[in-house]
Amino acid sequence: MKIKYYLFGFFLFFTSTFWSQNNEKLALQFRYLQDKQSSKNSTTASPSLFTKSIQTHYSSVSGNTEDSFSCIIYTQHPEVLQANNIPLQSIHPTYSVAWLTLEQINHVSTFPEVTFVDTSKKLWVTNDISVASSGASLLHSGRLDNTVYKGDGVIVAIIDTGIDWDHLDFRNPSDPKKSRILRIWDQTISPLTGEVSPTGFNLGVEYTQSQIENEIDGTPAGFVREKDTDGHGTHVAGIAAGNGAALDTKYSGLAPNADIVIVKAGNGSFDTSNIIIALDYLKNLATSLGKPIVVNMSLGSQTGAHDGTDPLELAIDAFTDVSAGRIVVVASGNENGENIHKQLVLQAGNAATIELQVPTTTTSDSQDVFQFTAYANDTSTVSITVTAPDGTQATSVASNGTLIMAGNAKVYLSNFVDPESGDRKVQAYVTRTTTATSVAGSWSIAISNTSLNALTIDGWLDTKGDDYYDIELTGGDSNYLVAIPGCATKAITVGSYMAKIDWYGGAPITVNNTTGFSGYSYTSGTQDAISGFSSKGPRRDNVIKPNITAMVKRLFLVCHPTRVWLMIQRIW
Repeated sequence: MKIKYYLFGFFLFFTSTFWSQNNEKLALQFRYLQDKQSSKNSTTASPSLFTKSIQTHYSSVSGNTEDSFSCIIYTQHPEVLQANNIPLQSIHPTYSVAWLTLEQINHVSTFPEVTFVDTSKKLWVTNDISVASSGASLLHSGRLDNTVYKGDGVIVAIIDTGIDWDHLDFRNPSDPKKSRILRIWDQTISPLTGEVSPTGFNLGVEYTQSQIENEIDGTPAGFVREKDTDGHGTHVAGIAAGNGAALDTKYSGLAPNADIVIVKAGNGSFDTSNIIIALDYLKNLATSLGKPIVVNMSLGSQTGAHDGTDPLELAIDAFTDVSAGRIVVVASGNENGENIHKQLVLQAGNAATIELQVPTTTTSDSQDVFQFTAYANDTSTVSITVTAPDGTQATSVASNGTLIMAGNAKVYLSNFVDPESGDRKVQAYVTRTTTATSVAGSWSIAISNTSLNALTIDGWLDTKGDDYYDIELTGGDSNYLVAIPGCATKAITVGSYMAKIDWYGGAPITVNNTTGFSGYSYTSGTQDAISGFSSKGPRRDNVIKPNITAMVKRLFLVCHPTRVWLMIQRIW
């Protein structure tokens, strides 16, 4: 389900000395790339998880002859960058989004108006009785104000893995040759002859409703290249806006008459830069069409401050305007029970140690082992030391690729005031030097409060290498795990509940000349209870998230041609 992003070389004229003089403004992952370039055996290295999460291939649409990296540039003076020919894709009050070559990234970091150049985060994908159990069937039948609410005149936008645009559930039931999909923006492909990116954007391909309808009736065929190869986006679109035409209307979604707009932002993982730009696109489109819009994001990541200050979360807040009919619904995440969070309360001068158990692996897909990120509740100073199983150490003083464990591992450390949250942030990223080396054993991360203030520090084992999914955080818990961007202040963040614990699905099977479907059961929980995997809050700043879960409330997104209502009904 992961998109593969591959490592490429730095420009040979960038010496490690030159980079080290400027990298205090660069994200840890960019420092990793610097180290890889200076390594004599870098050509034998396996692609890095973090390289994959920041490298994209937009050269064909940006005009660059080199691959570009998506990045977040923290500056309140974007005009200075634009005056120096830095191509910004989306501009916000405290940051801008861009896709830049490595040379451009280094150049940007030298501007005094730039406080930090960060990588984009990588987000991951996170019914016959479901509509009835939510209460939406009452709205469909006109029980509220004697008015039928089925999404007429409203746009439901899905940012996900795409859609099966040919599916009957997304067509007009009275004329199956007509599509309910107004636009598809496939950000994962580059324009071919006759194709264009959306107006004002230089990424991907936009398909219009008429082009989709031409594809459906075969005149011409083969033009719309978008495909949902993962299936998650089609699944989400069906829940939100499917009309049940393919089988039975009892399988319809919550807004079966709504117009649909699809942004295919990935094939199972998603770049936050792309999603920020998608919100710009959707706002422009809804405004030009004069329609209210509900945007769904069933995706997220544990990497970030968990306090609503992530750039994507700020973009969601800027997009949301109930009076203008714009809201965003975000899933709370699926990490409950993974115990990847740890909280430390440190008095002035005190220290505490976080332990991780790294298993032995026989696979060799990547060099990545883990990343642990922690935030203090203010800017007070702390120190951080990582100790390997053999007792060798790396400290925050020597943070760029410190070799430890007899040369088997490297540790990259960051320790600075985070430009997103404004709080002290420490981060440890551990790699093995080659995919053949072992780094198994007990690792520890010691954090010392070197300030005069008492500190509360929250940390997350936010990333595990491809070969290390079984890493355990000793004494970890599942608090504060609402995924980013579900911590956005204005987002409606929704937990999961079990509308159905038994169902039929999969491909048809034939037994004794009778064709049917296999039966499945969810054994960890009970009907209508909160799903055991549904991420719990609150945010790190103790703001309540998620906003709703079906265990105590029911959510109705009531779509009306002039406004979007959120109704919450208690079900005691």
